[in-house]
Amino acid sequence: MFCFGACFPLVFIVYNPITMLVILLFAGFGLGGVMMFPTILLSDVIDEDHTITKKRREGIFNGVSGVIVKSSNAISWLVLGIVLSAFGINRETVNPSTITPLGDLGLRVLLGIIPLIFILIGLIFLYLYPLTGEKLEDIKNQVRQLNLELSKKIN
Repeated sequence: MFCFGACFPLVFIVYNPITMLVILLFAGFGLGGVMMFPTILLSDVIDEDHTITKKRREGIFNGVSGVIVKSSNAISWLVLGIVLSAFGINRETVNPSTITPLGDLGLRVLLGIIPLIFILIGLIFLYLYPLTGEKLEDIKNQVRQLNLELSKKIN
């Protein structure tokens, strides 16, 4: 998330298209990690739920995760529409020759400020995430024990 977030403020100081592509390429490396985070964290939450309820409910958690992902997609389109409208960018006729200085600022806000805000919110939630260290290790040990007991019942 740090690698991803560190690239976005640079869109305000770079005006060379090639340099901008390089910066966004580095942001892409960070994006790969950001895209893996939810799956990894979700598996820990599922394991914790298993230790509490003694049931495996992956389907429920994955379903809720899907709803959240779809909602975030809708929010991103909403934010895009708001920013394009606020900065006077017509999405049907936009091209490099029709971008005004205000439109240029809008695109830079869209690529720089807004992602950074959401990344900072994500980092706050990651900092508050309770399943770390000894607690997470304890949960993993409990799940291993539950799985051993279950395999003995099956055999």
